[in-house]
Amino acid sequence: MRLGIDTTWMGDNPAGVGTFAGEVIKELEGREDLELVLFSAKDTSWRKHLDIYQEIKEKKIDVLWQLGDWLPLLVPSGVKTIQTVHDLMSYDHPEWFPQGGLSRTWSQRIRVPRAIKSADVVHAISSFTSRQVSKIFNIESNVVMAYQGVGVPDDIDQDRTPGNLKGTSYLVMVGTIEPRKNIEAAIEAFKIVTEKYPDDKLVIMGKKGWGTERAMETIENAGDSVQYLGYVDDPTKFAILKGARGLVMTSFAEGFGRPLVEAMRLGVPVVASATSGMKEVAEDAGIMVFVDDIKKVAHGMERLLHHDELRGKLVTLGYERVKRFDTKRMVDSVLEKLLERDDKHGLSD
Repeated sequence: MRLGIDTTWMGDNPAGVGTFAGEVIKELEGREDLELVLFSAKDTSWRKHLDIYQEIKEKKIDVLWQLGDWLPLLVPSGVKTIQTVHDLMSYDHPEWFPQGGLSRTWSQRIRVPRAIKSADVVHAISSFTSRQVSKIFNIESNVVMAYQGVGVPDDIDQDRTPGNLKGTSYLVMVGTIEPRKNIEAAIEAFKIVTEKYPDDKLVIMGKKGWGTERAMETIENAGDSVQYLGYVDDPTKFAILKGARGLVMTSFAEGFGRPLVEAMRLGVPVVASATSGMKEVAEDAGIMVFVDDIKKVAHGMERLLHHDELRGKLVTLGYERVKRFDTKRMVDSVLEKLLERDDKHGLSD
């Protein structure tokens, strides 16, 4: 089987979905039961659909797995398709996303429905996302829920940690700066913490996305207790994360919540929104809060920073929790679903 992956959408500085795709590609490269073919369209305009169609034909691909973008509008006859869905939150909350007008209409009424409804297998990365797929598109039989794997380096160079953070007590936030991440709530809560513990720090790592004006203004007005580092490479990110007292994720919603798993793998406890994929990922291994209650968010932060006994329990629970997030297991589940569809519906040649 020749399995193709379209990498057109992947940039030079991958964020969560790009990192996920890299881990899946690495897992597939090590498999002897398939031949992995990576390709990208030469044109990134609407013509990419034609380019991808041609690449699939020329490379004689049997299965197309779209990991981070939506399936192209044109797929050669006989080619099986897998569509990974990270979330469908733009349907319920379009205000969290930059698309508008014709672009939003095109995406929500044509591109996304066509990709999901035409796929032989729809891979949802969480039960939250699986429920979204079922609710919006009324399909279940070809959907497989399989948690994404999340890896961290075996060796972390703590010398990559900025000098002003060494020896300090700090929390971290990781993710692209955009309205859905609700960074303002975290900073407002952290102000309450620093009234009691003025030396504590909140470190924010992530490139600027869209609609960043309010978040950046909040960061700039927060004073020295909040440090925004922008995009940092993985070695630096993991060094900073490893040295943190905890990770904070106050997003309004997430399809999964990859930074939560990265933190727990490194023995760093988390405080996160008690909603969507975040609640599902962390459960009792983290401090779950409703982000509209700023005092509760602040209390969760303070507990990570200054309550060692609780922190130790959460670290232990986190190590156990992350065992369920495994890339090999995820790939196995998705490919098994494809074979199951083969058997039931005669998809194979």
